[in-house]
Parts: sequence; structure tokens; C-alpha cells
Amino acid sequence: MKLISGGIIVFARYSAVITLLENKINKLPITINLIEDLLKAKGWSILKYDVNNGKQIELLKQYNIFAIAKRTKAFTYKRKTEKIVFIRSGLSANDKRMLLAHELGHIILGHMSSNNILGYKPGGLIDEGQEDEANEFALEFLAPVCILSQKHINTPQLISATTLLDDKRSNLVADEVRKHKKYTEYEEKLCDQFNEIKDKTIKIKYIVVAIITAILLITATITADYKNNQENIDYTQKTQEATPAPQITDVIVTKTGQKYHNPNCSYIKNKTNLIHMTADEAIQAGYQPCEICISNNK
Repeated sequence: MKLISGGIIVFARYSAVITLLENKINKLPITINLIEDLLKAKGWSILKYDVNNGKQIELLKQYNIFAIAKRTKAFTYKRKTEKIVFIRSGLSANDKRMLLAHELGHIILGHMSSNNILGYKPGGLIDEGQEDEANEFALEFLAPVCILSQKHINTPQLISATTLLDDKRSNLVADEVRKHKKYTEYEEKLCDQFNEIKDKTIKIKYIVVAIITAILLITATITADYKNNQENIDYTQKTQEATPAPQITDVIVTKTGQKYHNPNCSYIKNKTNLIHMTADEAIQAGYQPCEICISNNK
């Protein structure tokens, strides 16, 4: 995190935590789909662009934003009733997620611009103050320090695996987590919100254990009553046969890639920046199936 004005840091982080609270977010990592849904709910369109596509170049020129589009990967355009978040096509899942969170920060923080592009001054010059605020918002939104601190996720490696941030940003967040001592009122509320899903999981586990225990007791009673019957059924074997074989859901993603892979995929062999997750989690995070290892196993 940059060494910028304390007021900017506090307000940007506060706004990120409030956004997580208001939208009842209680799970990490924050996904691309979630951010896109938040933007759309606020009335913003999301438009992918390619600076090498003739038709899209004409569109960008009509909006008088082609010069900025060429030198940046994402920006937010607001003019009268038009509200558009422009983002380049072909980005990695992580880049796209960070950029969308950054643009969401511009919007949440109420940034304004005389040339219709949030975070920019007339002439295409970057507004450093707005950019710093949006950066702080994005980092806190994707990796809320209070949550990581409460769960003792305090090393760059753990932070990266939990939030999908790159190594540089994970190191910055790790420093903030180690320094975090006192929880504000809204941080405590966010921690409670993240713990709700854990409490529900514990209750469900207790219910499942109770049901299994009851079934075992009934089964034991029936077995005892019929143990001398020549047609006695082997309940244990029957239960095992009725239970379907577990499906392999573990897949591998890389921090800079766009695909998810089977663990034995040749594409990720000998790579070190690997993150394990379920296929559903990978899809939610914005990753696409590998054409080599996933397609061949369908």
C-alpha cells in the first residue's frame, strides 16, 4: 500500500469495508462475477474493448477516449445518462478482477472528472489523488485486513492463496495484517458477517452427525434382531455400494493465467505459482477450462 495521506487511506478502506457489509459478502476470494454484478446493480455497463479491432476503434474515437484506451487496461466513463466501465479483452483473471475492483472504487468513492473519465484530468492526465484512493479501495475490498487478521492469515503465501492477489500485493497486505491490532466497529461487524457462514456450517455438521448417529443406532438394532436369519443382509456392504464414488473437484490455477487445469496437466508441470481450488471456485473466480487437460477428460 502506498504511503499517501492518512485521510485518503482511512476513507478508502472504510468505503471498501462498508461496501462488503452492505452487499452481505462473507467469503473470499472476491470473484469477477461478484464485482460485475455489483457494477451492474449500480447501473453501470461493462464493455470489453480491443485497440486492434477496427469497429471498436471507431467506437472509442466516437467517445473521444481512444488515446486513453490505448495506454490503459481499464477506465470508467460517465456522461449524462451513460455509465460504462471499459476493460480490455484478453486479460488474465487476476488482472481483470483487480481492475474491476479499482473502477468500482472510483464509483463508490464518488470520483468526478471534467472529461468524463473517472481518475483522469483534462488532457488525459491521471488524477493521482483519485487513483490512490481507488487503489486503496480495491486492495481492501479484495483482501479485507480485519478478516485476514482475525483468521490469522498473515503470510504472503496464505494471503495469496486466500485472496488470489499477486505476490507484490500479498506482501503489502501481509504488512498491514501484522500491524492490525484494534478493530473498528464496522470491522467487527464485517468479521461477524464472515463468521455467519462458519456458524451455519457448524450447525449443519451437528445435525448431520445426529442423523448419522440415529441411523447407526437403528441399523445396529435391526442387525441384532436379525443376526440369526439366514437371509441376513450385509448392511455395511450395501451402504458402500449405494454411495457414489466421489468426483474429483480439485483443480489448479496460476496467478497470472486464465485457465484452470487438472493436477496432472502438462501445461502447469514444474510451475511454482499454483493455487488449488474446486472447479466451481475456479469458474466463479473467472478462470476458463484448459483446452488440453479438461477437454480431454470430458
